[in-house]
Amino acid sequence: MTSLTSDFCVGLVGLAAVPLPPRVRRAAQRTLLNVVATSVGASGEAAVDIAVAHGLEHGGQPVVSVPGRGERLDVFGAALAIGIAAHLDDFDDTHLATVIHPGAATLATVLPLGATLGASGERVLRAFAVGCEAQLRLGNAISPEHYDAGWHITGTCGVVGAAVAAAVLRELDATGLETAVALAATQTLGQREAFGSMTKPFHPGQAAANGLLAALLAERGFPGVPQIFERPGGFFAALTTQAHPEQLLDGLGERWELEKNTFKPYPCGIVSHPLIDAAVAAAVRIPNPQRVQRITAHCHPLVVDLMGRIQPADGLQARFSAAHTIAAALADGELTLRQFRDERVTADDLRRLRAAVRFETDPEIRRDEARLTVHLDNGTEITEYVEHARGSLARPLTDAELTAKARNLIEDVLPGRTDRIIAATALDTPDGLTPLINAITPETTTVPAEFDTEAIPSSEAIPAVDESNAAAVSDDGPYTAAAGFSTAVVSDDGSNVATAVFDSGAGSAAVASPPDGASVPGGGTNTAGAGSGSAVAFDEGSEVATAEFGVGAGAEHGAVTAAARSDVAFGSAGALAAEARVDAGGRSDGGYESGSGHAAGAGADSSDHGATGTTSLLAGFAAGVRVPDVATAEAVRAIEVVIAATPGPEVAAIAEVAAVEGDSGKVGVPGRAGRFGVLWAAVLTGAAACGVGGEVAHSTGDVVIVAAALAVGSAGSHTLGAVAEAVAVGREVVRRMHIAIGVHLGAFDSATAIGRLGAAAAAGRLLGLHPTVLAHALGMAATQAAGFAVLAETPVGALQSGKAAGDAVQAAYLARAGFTAAPTAIEGRRGLAALLAPGTALDGVTTGLGVIWRSVSQDTAATSPWDLDRPIEEFSKISQPKG
Repeated sequence: MTSLTSDFCVGLVGLAAVPLPPRVRRAAQRTLLNVVATSVGASGEAAVDIAVAHGLEHGGQPVVSVPGRGERLDVFGAALAIGIAAHLDDFDDTHLATVIHPGAATLATVLPLGATLGASGERVLRAFAVGCEAQLRLGNAISPEHYDAGWHITGTCGVVGAAVAAAVLRELDATGLETAVALAATQTLGQREAFGSMTKPFHPGQAAANGLLAALLAERGFPGVPQIFERPGGFFAALTTQAHPEQLLDGLGERWELEKNTFKPYPCGIVSHPLIDAAVAAAVRIPNPQRVQRITAHCHPLVVDLMGRIQPADGLQARFSAAHTIAAALADGELTLRQFRDERVTADDLRRLRAAVRFETDPEIRRDEARLTVHLDNGTEITEYVEHARGSLARPLTDAELTAKARNLIEDVLPGRTDRIIAATALDTPDGLTPLINAITPETTTVPAEFDTEAIPSSEAIPAVDESNAAAVSDDGPYTAAAGFSTAVVSDDGSNVATAVFDSGAGSAAVASPPDGASVPGGGTNTAGAGSGSAVAFDEGSEVATAEFGVGAGAEHGAVTAAARSDVAFGSAGALAAEARVDAGGRSDGGYESGSGHAAGAGADSSDHGATGTTSLLAGFAAGVRVPDVATAEAVRAIEVVIAATPGPEVAAIAEVAAVEGDSGKVGVPGRAGRFGVLWAAVLTGAAACGVGGEVAHSTGDVVIVAAALAVGSAGSHTLGAVAEAVAVGREVVRRMHIAIGVHLGAFDSATAIGRLGAAAAAGRLLGLHPTVLAHALGMAATQAAGFAVLAETPVGALQSGKAAGDAVQAAYLARAGFTAAPTAIEGRRGLAALLAPGTALDGVTTGLGVIWRSVSQDTAATSPWDLDRPIEEFSKISQPKG
């Protein structure tokens, strides 16, 4: 029986079975050259450093390097790191109709897999072309509604393109491809709230790794589901309000969307490019940028919607600030990677020019069209009109311009290699990928310093903690979890609003709070006073709880409002960056200004859900709350259920991929022989226990949380008590989110879409993450919210459950190493709640947080019969009560 999905897969297999038409071949080669060059150019950036170090620590058999680097990673680690590098500078290819950057995830798939297979150049190029085509056609089928809603389409469609590319390389038939596509479609990721953080380029990297896993599982017989795109509760139902399914098959085999791929002349959001062209042209007519008084930008509304940030804090944010791109082009007469270095972004001259920018939007203006007027102090007006931006379909980069771009990116990293790389990306020799891999790999490799497992994204140091009184403290983490927050409360007179405070009991204040005046992430200081232990105080008369230290990475001030309209604020929980803070004037610092000529955009109010600070407050709670005995006891029961689960036969395929392609390690998995790395242990445990514990356990995400906690707890040699407390914290996070939005999730599965938040909270607590750092872990988990409810009771549901646990553990480890995410990943206008449950409110999520435990049943025994000091691995194997 045919269906839309099966017909699509049959058509894709047909495309891969014959030589590429000459024009398509050329389009594929140009796309490949561009994305290899962007990968090389960004290979030394911090996000890539972190991804490579993560891959070295957690990876398996090394096979390939990131272009421009020498360290070899396993296929999954390489896929992640290559995808990050390819997309990090926002200089990669763009399909304008969908705003997909197809090259990043596809390169990140074919390079490591093609290297392991020794595939011919022809097969690699076909796989690359067909993988790009698949995601572009899928993007057409859900555009523009999908992207406009807030999804990052490069991630959500990239995972399917990666699966297709991998399946072509593995030579799967149409049935196998349909299974791979189905498994990939349940592992989508990407929310636009992440723009401006390291998590944005993480999207195509993780999409590549997920798509690769889907194809390898399909090859090993993992059961899929038919009609994944069009079925009720499937891909279209979950990810768009209006699908255009005919776009999948329209002209398939006759015309290629890949021929419409374009290449950027500037390393930033493409919607600002016509304004940049205008600014570069105007710059030669301006005698001195200091004479600029006002800048008026006439453009399509999408410019402000995507790039309305006025004062970015760093280079990553600046790539999504049209005001910055205009200002930098006017001041410097060009816009290259140099204009996005942090030191240039924060320069006073650009800050002044950015503040002078006013946007006038008109939907009748085309996306590649703009008019810029610069008003000088003597009354002169300089106007430049751009009909079509450079790099658009109407003005594509020539081969010479593309070569020059590639040379500029490559030569600083690999001097003298550009011509070799250009020749190798043609993939027209019998040597397969060997010439390309040799060309993009340095002759000598400097092995990086040993991976710093206690790194945090801040130049400030976290004070040393007293681990003597910390039952739930990680052996290697920088933050003491157990002795953080107590359930004691204070309230403003007459307000009846509870505010959690640090426990000031003996020995715990020094653990939870830095000493008076000590440095904390974000540049803040603790002003609570020596010995008081009170790092959270109520701001009288404001109805706002305030955190007195720890604004978070990238924030500009030390003591700020942590949670407007929230009942509770945890000290140092604020991973709220400057753009998420709304002051009394209604303006978000560094964000979007409404009125005064500025078009309002996403971020003018960082949350549509009445819960600014949700991500940060949940992180503070998870890192430091003191867990009551009754919550610990109930968590132990959840652990017992997961440990006792009998895995289904489909788990064997996951274990085989883990053993052959994945990470090696020392972590045991309940009910399975052998040892695995911590990430795969979480995946296998979550998959094996999927469906156990009944409806309540499923809806609360217990399986996902426990799987993550068991893996991290075993890897860190934690006790049952420490793991149980982490599980209790994760259950509380999920329960509160489920109450707020669980019934509004539509096609999404609460256990996996929301459960990964609790799993990341549990993993972060066990790793001892500082709240600021844990907020980044929650952000990365949130951006990967996935899993379809209709598949929860199928074998695919096991993969959904396992991947949710594994993704959460990965997020915690990456955050520990310094990876960043959006500070408003849960509550933001294009964050988890807005996309999965639009129109819902998150106010209740933080009400009474740390005081009222909504995840605890009234009939739960106050204590557990188990020996909580027993090592978790011993408990998971023996599972006998004390006495």
